Amino acid sequence: MTPSSSPNPLMAPQKVADAVARGAKTQSYKFVTWLALLTVLSRNTSEHGVPAVLDANEVADEVLAIYWRQTRPYKGQLLVHTRQRGRSLLEHTDELQKALGLAPRTDVSVHLRKADTSTRKALLRLRTRVRNVICSQALPRLQVIAGVHDPFLFDVWEAHPGGNTSQWPDTQSRELYLRRGAARVVLDASRLLVPLIQSSLLAFVTANSPQTPDEGLVEQTLFGVDRIALQRVRVPIGELHDGRCFYCRSKLGSKFDIDHFLPWSWADGDADMGGVGGRNVWVSSATKVSVISPAPRGPQQVRRWLGRPPAHRVRL
Repeated sequence: MTPSSSPNPLMAPQKVADAVARGAKTQSYKFVTWLALLTVLSRNTSEHGVPAVLDANEVADEVLAIYWRQTRPYKGQLLVHTRQRGRSLLEHTDELQKALGLAPRTDVSVHLRKADTSTRKALLRLRTRVRNVICSQALPRLQVIAGVHDPFLFDVWEAHPGGNTSQWPDTQSRELYLRRGAARVVLDASRLLVPLIQSSLLAFVTANSPQTPDEGLVEQTLFGVDRIALQRVRVPIGELHDGRCFYCRSKLGSKFDIDHFLPWSWADGDADMGGVGGRNVWVSSATKVSVISPAPRGPQQVRRWLGRPPAHRVRL
């Protein structure tokens, strides 16, 4: 298959956001697949430019790597990643980790290289399961927006004569043919897209939690984010924002939340971006943060965020 051109590559990042926000949400692997796809796209981009083709199996392996780290328990329990009956990919991963006594903090690729024969076979079976689910279900439907398939970023491999890609052997070539122009624009926008997708995954998981979750702790469980304590500066941060919600500009009440516009992991080591007084800190009424979605981080909010003074730390 010859890679096609995108009719309007500059719209590709917005379409990623639309696909994340408006697509069907019964399993978390849609969000994780988008994160994996952006990671693999970045990994395969060189000084010569973005690749024309990506290996879909590599994307699926990155999905497994993400889930492997997300099996860390939240308050002693595994986070819920599905709205359907049956076990999710995360549950299959967690079950194998416990059966084999493998630690989630060690990357699955390390286990694959160093494991004994029986452990390696079990890991390869899990990898095959993840590859089949991601390549037969997630990737072909990843660019569905409001029920309409719109291949704005990539075209999938040639259709199997039987129409069932899940029956393809593990060694079968599964290729994603990137749309010229769109892939470069999406990669350039990934610093905004990744936090947006992470927020959507966080919202999905917290909404399916059987208990009232602490979103900060859930975020740390999902992404390994070591968040800084902000309670001690609640009052001055609220004053710096004129006592108004960052999202809707309404007057803040006595209860409001403090968070980072970009996740702490993306600003780590940058005092201006990550510090408690940097431009990355914002306030919101509790009702706005209780359900995190991509919508609040729209163009208007991005412009407002970028227009803030570069540092408020002195006043804090």
